Amino acid sequence: MSTRPCTCRYCVPPAAQVAPEPAARPAVELPDVPRAFRVHTSDGKTQDCTLHPDGRMTTVMAGQVWRSALSLEDMLEMNWSGARIEWDPDAVEPDPAQRDDPAPAYVEEPGW
Repeated sequence: MSTRPCTCRYCVPPAAQVAPEPAARPAVELPDVPRAFRVHTSDGKTQDCTLHPDGRMTTVMAGQVWRSALSLEDMLEMNWSGARIEWDPDAVEPDPAQRDDPAPAYVEEPGW
């Protein structure tokens, strides 16, 4: 009988399954004035937000201002753990070819 630890595939995880340690993010300092930032997620979507001096985050969705119940630090640890943050982004006009609402078709008045 052997006293060595078991080395079967069920007892020893493959090296590919061992997750590397996440890189530490620098601490976020609260701004003196509201500061805009854009979150770039791994699925290619972006979200524009504002970080306020008191620590709250807001975003505009469907024409309404929404306030996050979580802090920026919490969001970076959970939902945005793999996201890239772009501070003070330039306003980007949407590409007309990718707009949700198509341009209305020209309709000619009937000639009665």
